[in-house]
Amino acid sequence: MKKSRACAFLEINTANGFDDKRAAAIRLSDLKKEAKREHAGFSAINGYVYMAIPVPSGENAEWISVKTAMSDGFKPNGGIDSITCKGAGGEPVEIDCLCSGALKKGYETGAFSNIYQCQWAQLSFNVKGFIEASNELHEMLQKGMEEEKINNLGIADYKDPGEITGIYEWEDQGQTYLIARIGIGHVANDSRSYEITQDTTLYFDNAAAGDANAYTGAYMFMSGTSMAAPAVTGCLGVIAKDEPANASLSEEELMEAARTRAAKLLAAVDYDEALSGRCSTGGRVNLHGQSEFVRKAPLISRAQVEDRVLELSGWYFGQEGTLAIDGVEIETQTWQDNIITADIRACGGGHKCGRRGEPGSVQYFLSGRGGPHAL
Repeated sequence: MKKSRACAFLEINTANGFDDKRAAAIRLSDLKKEAKREHAGFSAINGYVYMAIPVPSGENAEWISVKTAMSDGFKPNGGIDSITCKGAGGEPVEIDCLCSGALKKGYETGAFSNIYQCQWAQLSFNVKGFIEASNELHEMLQKGMEEEKINNLGIADYKDPGEITGIYEWEDQGQTYLIARIGIGHVANDSRSYEITQDTTLYFDNAAAGDANAYTGAYMFMSGTSMAAPAVTGCLGVIAKDEPANASLSEEELMEAARTRAAKLLAAVDYDEALSGRCSTGGRVNLHGQSEFVRKAPLISRAQVEDRVLELSGWYFGQEGTLAIDGVEIETQTWQDNIITADIRACGGGHKCGRRGEPGSVQYFLSGRGGPHAL
């Protein structure tokens, strides 16, 4: 892509690419910002950048897509918020995403996705649906529309581009490009994220245009146990794919296989300090690029205290590691693969074993082959 003043700061990041460790990287501090539109559902208040996507021609460009992610654990709302199309005279005009959102056309394929912990999200627009929405809204505005309906559709700040005749093809040095804009709106600043800095970065990769919907089979961020349960089940399926079929195992072997798979899953995480204490692994599961699962996280089945001696029972503790109580590392007396003992008199106070968050209970953390793991 030929550089222009709008993208002179574009860099290629060699660590955070989606599948090949290469991605375009742009700091939010370098982006132009859009003023907040009071009556719009989306405003690129944290910046926007234009993509020029090389294509043989725009005739077969039914879909435009790109994968995006953010650094620093941020959870922004953003996506493809405009496509450059042809006006009635063939001139380039931008179609505002408000038309697509108002008439529910073109954006159903994840134009706006939440992105968290640098997980890649697939953003995809149906170009035909987008143009249809723009022209339909143009006709409605030309005929006149009541203020109440305008407000209900959320288009009070909408800029009507007029009649659209197709997608715009930009020619530069013999190459044809299609142009789309990525906009970043509100950035969440919850307990899992950090303050925006000069280095907070937007990554995007795999920008493409064609006749297939790239969103099919893609991933996006969704929260809640209803999403976590099938995701974890799928991960366990990947881990178990090369193991003997359950039907050939005895009851005892099934129990051992279940423990082993659970331990492998808990070890297949990217540790993140922001998640420490919020979940048992202190990280997020990540199977990308993994084909063999040999690491096992420690599994604690029981913890009891007698005469100020703590005894932890379980599996896969290894032969050495560290033990901490309420964040304070303590010296262990014995350390075996299935049992650990430690004198906790130096901890002071009255402690009891219990579930996390239970009044008066403490958290026991093992740090070994699978990273820190809480009881």
